[in-house]
Amino acid sequence: MVDPQAAPPAGCARPDGGALIAVRGAFPGTTMTITSPPQPSAGPAPRLKALLPREHGGWFLFLVPVAVGLGVAGQFNGRGDAFVVAALALFCARQPLGMALKSWRGKRTLADLPLLLAWLAVCALLMAATSAYLLVVARLWGLLPLGIVGAGLLALQLWAGSARLARTLWSEVIGAAGLALAAAGAHYAAIGAWTITTPVLWLQMAIVGVGGVPYSRW
Repeated sequence: MVDPQAAPPAGCARPDGGALIAVRGAFPGTTMTITSPPQPSAGPAPRLKALLPREHGGWFLFLVPVAVGLGVAGQFNGRGDAFVVAALALFCARQPLGMALKSWRGKRTLADLPLLLAWLAVCALLMAATSAYLLVVARLWGLLPLGIVGAGLLALQLWAGSARLARTLWSEVIGAAGLALAAAGAHYAAIGAWTITTPVLWLQMAIVGVGGVPYSRW
């Protein structure tokens, strides 16, 4: 028979998230129960935050080329804004896509797969809407080569992540060179035409990004 007056075992959890801790009393054979305050439950905010790229260097390598491309173009219009939204959606989809692929292949939990798929659906919708505007309305077909190259580099990075090669030197170099494409894309979208400045911007941003990879590693 269980004694209702007996102290609960140490570390017994309560429904509200707190814990009952049994402490030896001052007199032999006595115990004292201490109740710890309830722990706040983890809401959706930390999970949503985990979907965003966590590398501060990654944000730098993405935002600086975009700003440089638009700044050199000297024009701020709907075409440039649409490209920024499309590029940002693709950038924010990279990490959740890798997580979803790992979940699908059984390498991580399936508990947050619905959240990952919902996030990817929003990113895909933004990319589809802005890409349709840039290609169909603005007729910036010169973005297609950049998109194809960017998609290929993204696929290569996803493969590197699945093969546990995401932190290798060559993978980070490819990622930095790929993010530098945002400078060329932003410049082309803003002015609406290819110029000699467009590929030069990519080359300059690629040199800056790739040159910083060894420094960030060592």
